[in-house]
Amino acid sequence: MREGGTAPLSGGERRREDAQVLPAAVLDPAEERFCREFVECGVMYEAYRRSRGISGMSRRTLSEHATRLMGNPLVRERIAEIRRQAAALAAVSLAGHLEELRRLRDCAVEKGMLNAAISAEIARGKAAGLYEKKGPSAALPAVKVLDLGSMQAGE
Repeated sequence: MREGGTAPLSGGERRREDAQVLPAAVLDPAEERFCREFVECGVMYEAYRRSRGISGMSRRTLSEHATRLMGNPLVRERIAEIRRQAAALAAVSLAGHLEELRRLRDCAVEKGMLNAAISAEIARGKAAGLYEKKGPSAALPAVKVLDLGSMQAGE
């Protein structure tokens, strides 16, 4: 046992005298890059390829390495932390964007520019996710097309 009450274990962990396992303090730079790339692209093998700068390795081999890396609890915790940070930044950005659109809407209403006010309010709704994108056929009801040339009298 080393001085300070810890003994080395595999995987960078240390064991205290009271048998509590402590995780290694930090990820290495390549693991950190993998975490950031994974949050950005969402594909394990692609994140591994980007984080290592690899160009000639098969997708299967990349996937095996990435899966092994994702087995590290510290990597998973770091990915969750990066996602939390990104979500917090996105919420702040969305809130600021919605507030600015509200201000523009109010200014347009004060000046009697109702079309601009309505546009600003619609933009706020879209930014907040209140509107669904619909294809051109989704807006029209289904219509049965009849071939009038083949119809007989009385049909």
